[in-house]
Amino acid sequence: DDSGNGDTSPCELRADDGEGGEEQASANFKRMYSTITLWEASLDDEDDGSGSTPFTYQSGDDALGECYDDSTFNERPTINGGGTVGLNSVTLSVASGERHNGTAGNGARLVLTANWSGSVAIFDIDYEMPVTVEWLEIDGAGYGATGTTPKCFDLGGTSTASDYKTVSKCIIHHFSNKYKFWAIWTHDTRSDYKINNNIIYNIQTSNAGSSSADNVAIEIYNPRNASYYDSNTIHDLWTRDAGDESGDIIMIETDNDADAFCSNNLVTDAGRNAGGECFDSADPAGDYSNNLSSDATADGTNCLINKSAADQYESNTVDSEDLHLKSGADAIGAGKDLGTTGGSNVDINGRDRDAEGDTWDIGAHQTVTEAAATANPAFLMFVDT
Repeated sequence: DDSGNGDTSPCELRADDGEGGEEQASANFKRMYSTITLWEASLDDEDDGSGSTPFTYQSGDDALGECYDDSTFNERPTINGGGTVGLNSVTLSVASGERHNGTAGNGARLVLTANWSGSVAIFDIDYEMPVTVEWLEIDGAGYGATGTTPKCFDLGGTSTASDYKTVSKCIIHHFSNKYKFWAIWTHDTRSDYKINNNIIYNIQTSNAGSSSADNVAIEIYNPRNASYYDSNTIHDLWTRDAGDESGDIIMIETDNDADAFCSNNLVTDAGRNAGGECFDSADPAGDYSNNLSSDATADGTNCLINKSAADQYESNTVDSEDLHLKSGADAIGAGKDLGTTGGSNVDINGRDRDAEGDTWDIGAHQTVTEAAATANPAFLMFVDT
């Protein structure tokens, strides 16, 4: 292998050694694609068995693309391939050692360099199988879309039960959009979702005199089956038009559905210039508990209300945010122990709250001294499992 990655599997693939034990499976792991879009385009490339095109998939494979921090990505991927081959699942992740440490500016990153046209999403995921996007930082860099209903993540797909669309341990920040914006949009009755341990902050919209400036971090809208929206940290969504009351600023919007579970979310400062709500809880989710808000809208079981953002975070200074929990934060120890249900046990820094036996905090960060993720030299590693 001339790529410098050797023959060690990043997925701990094991093979029977013929003597009742296991050994490292024989494989080459190479950096293959320079963009996420190119990797996604390969998901329906089928292995013909000739060996002439080794970087291809077969029916039943779990496709994993791993991003590297050699340079920043600047694209808007659509993830909807693999159905022709018959993949089992698709995951877009970041290689260990290349991940962010819970703050912006390090690890594998997607950074916009201009406004984009229309209302398309940064990540458009419309797929008939489980899809996961994790560990990425998505930096709007002050840009937005010219359309009226753009999203960072647009999650859909007429999937069967448990074909989860998962967004986990991502940092989404600094979008500046004309009209409306949704950081994570989950379509009604079209899939199941796991949205956990994400940090979302500093997103602004404008009504521009002709359209409402709705600004929503996470939309929970009538999922098909049991879906989980847990342990997210959301801060500072606002409209830049002083006194603009034409749109809604809602950090987490929940429509009435017994299949939606919403716990351990830390939500602060909805609206700088106009009124907003941390939670739209008029129609709470099926399990709505142990959330914290800086206003009075977190009204479920064991929720904390009217808690200052400044008392929760290492830094809530605009453009220098560090949304790890500070010593003495109200969110510390106030979470609900969710075990491994919904996959929210691993926090924004990679700590497994369940395995470590932690008393759960509210939000994406578990307050334990952790080794910061090392930011090394964006490429993807193709893994055929």
